[in-house]
Amino acid sequence: MWICGTTPFPAANSASGPAMNFNRIASGTRILASAALGILLAACPSPNETVTGRDFPNSQREIYSVNALAETVSVLDPVTLDFHADAFPTGKWPNALVPFEGKLYIVDSGDNAIRVVRESDFGVLALIRLGKNRNPWTMVIDPVLRKGYVSNFLAGTVTVIDLETDTIITEIPVGKGPEGGCWMDGRVYFGNTNLDGSSFGEGTVSVIDSSTDAVVGTISIQADGWTAGMPGGNPQSMIAVPSRNEIHVVLTGAYGEAEGDDGEIVILDASDPDPANLVVKDRLTVGGSPVIGPDSFDGTTGRTWLAGVGGIMTYIIPAAGAPAGDPALAPAIEHGSGDLFYSGSKEAFFAGACLDPGSARLFVADFNGDRLLVLDPETGNIVKSIRASDGPQQPVLVIDN
Repeated sequence: MWICGTTPFPAANSASGPAMNFNRIASGTRILASAALGILLAACPSPNETVTGRDFPNSQREIYSVNALAETVSVLDPVTLDFHADAFPTGKWPNALVPFEGKLYIVDSGDNAIRVVRESDFGVLALIRLGKNRNPWTMVIDPVLRKGYVSNFLAGTVTVIDLETDTIITEIPVGKGPEGGCWMDGRVYFGNTNLDGSSFGEGTVSVIDSSTDAVVGTISIQADGWTAGMPGGNPQSMIAVPSRNEIHVVLTGAYGEAEGDDGEIVILDASDPDPANLVVKDRLTVGGSPVIGPDSFDGTTGRTWLAGVGGIMTYIIPAAGAPAGDPALAPAIEHGSGDLFYSGSKEAFFAGACLDPGSARLFVADFNGDRLLVLDPETGNIVKSIRASDGPQQPVLVIDN
């Protein structure tokens, strides 16, 4: 079993800093502009307790996506395609939504808080305040120990939350600028972007033992020959692939137009029980500015979708018992930045892709176009284009058992 949490937006400078490629910043500019100007949140505001309630049926399968600019959550029935653009409000600058056992955990970056919402009626159950100057990015869940791990971008820490009581257990120092992460077999992995001013430094992955909540390993994900001063890889998102004992870390790439087609997938071998022996197994060049979401992998075909600027890319993960082949086979790029699975305009920014196997549909958030695209996962053809709210990002599949 694997659980991942990620969001598609990197950190950004203030408007007064160097010009940044929109490919890499999007709503991250809004989240961190205050940090760049030195205007950090001195206190967490009160939660927005105004909830209209669920005024539509609770389907067994639903697609949720946070709207970063509207500060709301959209809900879609993947079968009927009934859509509710602003189903309920979030807090300030929502950056991720993570479901767990009837609750929705909203990462409100601007409030330095995690908002806990009941799925059945959208009532606010709790507001977990993380402390000022945290700028939470996403949350990864350990479903066995029932804990949530929140990456705090500004603080360089991970906050651990008891999901039974929705209270903070501890806070763990990791690397600089932690963003996306995933869980597999008692370990939590987070990518550290190491943003320093206008550029990324050495990208690393921190490994946390969820039984002790201690960092037990850190690995560099830079290519051989990388030295300090060179652009870092920017590890923004990742997934776990337990059938292969692998962690797939997606490098969104460095800033700048000249470096805007440098996306990579770094495959880590996590088969050794000693986290000190976590090693880079392979590297795939995909190009673009890719991110990967928690529901981006098709366990039957092995196809895995990467959202990014201008379009959707894919790679194949051979899986045990799947038509894609034997797990000993190496993953391979299917559609890179030069041969997109789905192509949008040059200005398009696709902020996440989510597969629903039940309806055999792929859902893609078009951040710039304020749309949710429904695609055929085999052909990439558009089934339907849905007008969404303002700034939709990473769709998430929620299944009620």
